[in-house]
Amino acid sequence: MGQDPVQANLAKLSLNFMIYSTIEQMAEVFALNEKAGTDPHKIFEIMTGSFYNAPVHKNYGKLMVDHEYDHPGAPVTLGLKDMEMFLKAGGEHAVPLPYASVVRDRLLSAISAGDAERDFVVLLERARQDSGLK
Repeated sequence: MGQDPVQANLAKLSLNFMIYSTIEQMAEVFALNEKAGTDPHKIFEIMTGSFYNAPVHKNYGKLMVDHEYDHPGAPVTLGLKDMEMFLKAGGEHAVPLPYASVVRDRLLSAISAGDAERDFVVLLERARQDSGLK
């Protein structure tokens, strides 16, 4: 990124946003399929055995379907900090970031539910809750 720490930080935040966005997408997919009666593990198997077999899908997806939230690689609070900084950068550059707002709000919901120090893949529980799953 060169010598500019601002550009390096924004690059890091941008890539983290892509991770959080992917987690939100998977959370919604797993919750919908679970609600419809399909085991999320089966969806995970199909997903990672075909189009979506990148490490972000395999690693975070497995944590999600196994409900492994209590050994955080990165806690929800860190995700919220990153999303707030990412949204601030968007505001400073007059770039709308609507999906980043969705992710930030989902992180806030997780914190409100008492999940602040759990791994950010706990976003699946917010999607499950919104779906009426327990």
